[in-house]
Amino acid sequence: MAISTGSQKGSDATACRPPGQRYSKLHYILESALQERERANPDLIVQLRADESVLYKHVAKTMAIIERSGISKLAVVTIN
Repeated sequence: MAISTGSQKGSDATACRPPGQRYSKLHYILESALQERERANPDLIVQLRADESVLYKHVAKTMAIIERSGISKLAVVTIN
């Protein structure tokens, strides 16, 4: 699963889960990073990408963190 942020001008990668890393710690880091970026750019667009190997509960938790971060523009991209 990966998170990308971008605006109309472009995008850059924010976070993805390294093998063996706990989701709870990564979610804290992700929320902080997204809050910083949202303050810097209120028009921030976030893309959440996941393939079928990612459990839905992890996608749902990540979507909740994106919402709590104040992000209002979210695109969910599935990968085959």
